[in-house]
Amino acid sequence: MDSKTEAYHKSIFQFELAKLKEKEYLSEEHFEITMNAHKKYYSDLEEKRMAAAHSAAQTEKDNQPTKQAIKPVKKKLSTEEIRERNISWLLNVGVILLLISGLFVATSNWETMANWMKSGSIAFVSLLFYGMAYLSNKILKIERTSFAFIVLGSLFLPIFILSVGWFELLGPYFSFNGDGRFILGAAGSFLIVPIYSFLAQKFRSRFFVWFSFIALTTGAGYTLAAFKLERDGFYLGIMLFNAMLGAAYHRIKKRENFKLFSKELVYFAQINLVLSTILMLAFFNSHVFYSVNILVTAAVYLSMVFVTGKEEYHFVFSLLIVYGAYQSILF
Repeated sequence: MDSKTEAYHKSIFQFELAKLKEKEYLSEEHFEITMNAHKKYYSDLEEKRMAAAHSAAQTEKDNQPTKQAIKPVKKKLSTEEIRERNISWLLNVGVILLLISGLFVATSNWETMANWMKSGSIAFVSLLFYGMAYLSNKILKIERTSFAFIVLGSLFLPIFILSVGWFELLGPYFSFNGDGRFILGAAGSFLIVPIYSFLAQKFRSRFFVWFSFIALTTGAGYTLAAFKLERDGFYLGIMLFNAMLGAAYHRIKKRENFKLFSKELVYFAQINLVLSTILMLAFFNSHVFYSVNILVTAAVYLSMVFVTGKEEYHFVFSLLIVYGAYQSILF
């Protein structure tokens, strides 16, 4: 029975027992004995209920399955992802082999083909890779493979420009050994800069960002070489170019559409400056011009403190200032 019914029965019993005592049907002693027995009965009954409830709770707890510690499950690649990964690895390995073969194609003597056909075949290979990239992306929906084909096609562009000069398609002047070879190199380098820059923006690729910077630096080097400067004049131009890279960083660092380039330009400018400095210190002709180059380089290193935020360049600046002043006074 529920608690309300039980309480009702208890009150009825006690009421009736009190009436019997009042009418002297029960003595005081029997009344006390009966009331105590009644209370003892319900007290024992409550204890049994509590014990049964505790036993049931313990049994339910024991029957519950023990929760095991959940171990992180290693993500398994799907069949499609494994296939795409394998294709990408094979294509990356093939990049080196194709570049070697491309260089052989660009510089070897083909007796059975005209020169324009030789360069045209290289251009066709580059276009073929671009076409395969389009097919992989739009139809097969394999983005990694598409990007690998884009890389292959883009790497054949410098080889095509090299073949144009090697086979003298623009005449002896703009040939590999002609007087205009530096102009051809500068034009070819600056021509592929916007192509690499476009691909870098389209695919958000650091790879093409660095290729853009390398092509730009190569174009600057060919441009300086076209003026037929002395070695010291060439290195002075390279240092000024490094200063221009630092100025370019300050102009584009806050522009959101150039964020990808500005982040990588910080690292490229540092590497380019260090390599230029090593070459400049190792090879020179005039000690006077050499000291001027060192002082200009010191100024560039000082500007790198503001570009990169690294105060370590200040020590290089101090050393170059002292060394440049020593060279100018000594000679």
